[in-house]
Amino acid sequence: MKKLLPVKIGQFAIIGLLSLLLCAAAWPQGAYSTAGGQATAVVFSASGAGSSEAGEEPEAEADLFAPDYTPQAEAVCLVNENSGLVVYEKNADAPMVSASLVKMMTCILAVESVQKAGQTLDEVLVDSTDKGWVYDALYGKNASTADIRKGEILSVRELLYAALLPSANEAALLLADYVSIGYIPNFIYMMNARATALGCTGTVFTDPNGLDEGNVTTARDMTKITRAFFSVPELAEIAAAASYEMAAHEKHDAPYFIHTTNRLLVPSSPYYNAFKKTAGCVVGGKTGSLGEWQNFASLATQDGMTYICAVLHSPNAADPIGADLSPAQARPALYESAALYNWAFAALEVRPALDVTQPVTEIRVKFSTQQGSVRLMPGDDVTALLPKEAGNDQIRRHYDLPEYLEAPVQAGDAVGSVTLVLAGQVLGSTQLYVEKDVARNGLLYALDGVGQFFTSLYLRVLVVTVLVAAALFVLVMFLLNRHKAQKKQRQAAAAQNASRLPRPAQQPQPTQRPRQQNVPPVQSQSRPPPARRPGRAAPPDDRRSGTR
Repeated sequence: MKKLLPVKIGQFAIIGLLSLLLCAAAWPQGAYSTAGGQATAVVFSASGAGSSEAGEEPEAEADLFAPDYTPQAEAVCLVNENSGLVVYEKNADAPMVSASLVKMMTCILAVESVQKAGQTLDEVLVDSTDKGWVYDALYGKNASTADIRKGEILSVRELLYAALLPSANEAALLLADYVSIGYIPNFIYMMNARATALGCTGTVFTDPNGLDEGNVTTARDMTKITRAFFSVPELAEIAAAASYEMAAHEKHDAPYFIHTTNRLLVPSSPYYNAFKKTAGCVVGGKTGSLGEWQNFASLATQDGMTYICAVLHSPNAADPIGADLSPAQARPALYESAALYNWAFAALEVRPALDVTQPVTEIRVKFSTQQGSVRLMPGDDVTALLPKEAGNDQIRRHYDLPEYLEAPVQAGDAVGSVTLVLAGQVLGSTQLYVEKDVARNGLLYALDGVGQFFTSLYLRVLVVTVLVAAALFVLVMFLLNRHKAQKKQRQAAAAQNASRLPRPAQQPQPTQRPRQQNVPPVQSQSRPPPARRPGRAAPPDDRRSGTR
């Protein structure tokens, strides 16, 4: 193998490093698309036009549900029960003192206790004779009562009417005593547990009647409790009553009437007359107050539309009708609730937002020469609560779909879903299905498989691995050649330094006599041989004859 020159080694190293950088830049970031396309949430308008980027949230839309009345209450939550849509809210999750709204939960637990015992509300009787603690707890507090006196025996139904209509505090305590068999802390535990089960997150109960300011709730939680309250037919019937006749008992010689604090149910009330059309739609509700404010949780229905409204801490100043009445007769929370109902019934309606016979969008299809896309149909007719003047083009559609489908696909295949949003509120969602069959083209499918191989993760890993190995090889060879070159330079330098040092004196070498060969000895001649005489033969050569 030829040795690589250091210059070429450096070039190879630079090329290897650049290759690694290019691979790193081309390395895929994020998840890889699957065979069916990576799922993505895309926002579309009603016309099907997508937003600038997948998953991008639409710009803030105008508040299409803004009421024509602005409540002064500290917290409000108005819910359309047909759609579950919150059409108006204000500080809906802020904790507020509950006051007598607590009695709604007390009554729920009382009815459930009677039903679990397999009895009716009239069959179960509660004796107040030995319940002196009830009256001791209310003494001197100027709390509302139904004139239920110690020693009387009343049915649970009578106690429910008393607790809900005039908001009788002794009735609520007697109901709690009946359910908990005299152990009120256990009843309070049941109240809080039930609130949690209903999905309440900001509600805390500290007593069964609401006199303690430690009882707190939120407007949103109160709509949940109100929904549970009106789901009990007996309670819905009681809350809708304007008055109730209490029977004669041990301490009452004759029957007497108790009246509701909900003046929207009383035709002679100025509140009823001020909201005559809406007031007649209020099914019922519960009031509560501990100061210069009032709470009201209620339900109203009109022309098939049902709403639940919770108004908390509405100041007396919000009630223009109450200005002409005594402070005890003011009902600011009723006034503001009626104003919100007035707007909701007049401005909002429920109508179809999707039709199962009409496609909502289309999606790209791969591996088909038959068609490049297929339309998607909604699985359900989605109806939504909409402003009467608002068109369906104001509804935003959020699609949860793959990027594409791979042929073959069949009609009825579920491929994703669509969610309808209006003014930031979810109106509803439904599954999307393929409209018709799409066949696969085998050649396109095969070519795509080849292309996927050359762009696959495995091939990229292999290429990067080879490049890394080549770069390491080049680097090792560069280091080896540089090491050899440095070694040669050190040897040359050492030789050069050695030549500059003084040489030591050479010792004379003894001469050796050359070894004699078997050469005949030469006779010494003291004088030259005699000259030959002419005509005389030369004497024989003794050396050739071998004699001496």
